[in-house]
Amino acid sequence: MKKIFTLILMSVMTVAAHAAINIYVQCENAPYIWWWSEVPAGSIAAPEADGAWPGTHVFTEKYTHPETQETFWKYTFPEEVTQISFCLNNGDPDNTRQTNDINGVTSDRYFVLGAWSEDGSKIDPEDVTEDYIEVPDAEITSCGISGNHNGWDLPEGSELTVVEAGKKYSFAATAEQIGVSEWEFKFRPNGLWLGYGEFAFDGGAAPEWLTDKGGNFFVNFAESNIKSVTFTLTWGGGKDASKNWTLKAEAEFNEGEAPDAEITSCGISGNHNGWGLPEGSDLTVVEAGKVYSFTATAEQIGVAEWEFKFRPNELWLGYADFAYDGGAAPEWLTENGGNFFVNFTESNIESVTFTLTWGGGKSASKNWTLKAEATFSTGIKSLKNNAKSTVMYNLQGQRVQEGYRGLVIMNGRKVVMK
Repeated sequence: MKKIFTLILMSVMTVAAHAAINIYVQCENAPYIWWWSEVPAGSIAAPEADGAWPGTHVFTEKYTHPETQETFWKYTFPEEVTQISFCLNNGDPDNTRQTNDINGVTSDRYFVLGAWSEDGSKIDPEDVTEDYIEVPDAEITSCGISGNHNGWDLPEGSELTVVEAGKKYSFAATAEQIGVSEWEFKFRPNGLWLGYGEFAFDGGAAPEWLTDKGGNFFVNFAESNIKSVTFTLTWGGGKDASKNWTLKAEAEFNEGEAPDAEITSCGISGNHNGWGLPEGSDLTVVEAGKVYSFTATAEQIGVAEWEFKFRPNELWLGYADFAYDGGAAPEWLTENGGNFFVNFTESNIESVTFTLTWGGGKSASKNWTLKAEATFSTGIKSLKNNAKSTVMYNLQGQRVQEGYRGLVIMNGRKVVMK
């Protein structure tokens, strides 16, 4: 596309420093938009207030560029919205197709949106803003931190210092102030979420005690025997507040050997009823600090396709964080994006029981063994999933292959295969 810089457009960019943010999208059908962060309370309804994903905000206005006569869909935020993060989607809650996140937008942006992916993977719209207007340099107006520590935002008693406004920030905290032995977190300049992969490291590499866990920074205070940490964030400028960051990470270590970890709690989180412990289910302390048992029926879980993680000491432990009793997970328990995954309808499961056993050590996130058991039904009702399955089970609940002869269970019904 041809670059277009007119006197009129330049004047708008110069004078309207606090003008409304406009999002222009070139595509066949009007996209939907889902946004978060920096939407002032009361200015416009947040998508969460408008019902379930993917929200109800659709581009309704069409805009024709005066120079190129190209047509865009246009969405305008109120003037009080000075920064916004969002993604675009097709507006279909049952077959959602969406873009990757577009973060920290502070001025007008132009995008070209291609076809949605057929496999449901996220796509990146082409950012063509610089073909139409001059993009101003970003401005860092705030910096924070979020994670599983005490206080969620700034850990209680810790210190975040503005070393040089809009450029350099320093964060210091003791292990006691962080309040968890295994700490996952991200930095929040301008309300963005910047993790391990968004920073260059002073000296060329992160120190050994600072690692990457699912895109988050991760520090194991107990295992690394750390007393306190100091992070210095420096922004190198540019048009994107999420890029060009350098991090200097320093730690003070305790004297002597690191103590063993201690398991003080165990929970579960997922897309089930209740989010924390599923309503009506049972989590039992079999042996305090060592063995925990969780039992729930398909009805208590409340969804046909269940994704979840276990939460010892408020950590997030998924499929790859456990060894399995018997050497391998059962066939009905699989992995989806690091989460545990159970399809109650397809596997014809009536209830599940998980027994978690910790083998001790200096890390509460390691040395776990999981025993997974299930009871199978001959008439389970479909839970939010009406799709027909060709998967078959014998009367003992064992999955059988195509060509099996005899009485089987398929889609919750008894069928004679000849």
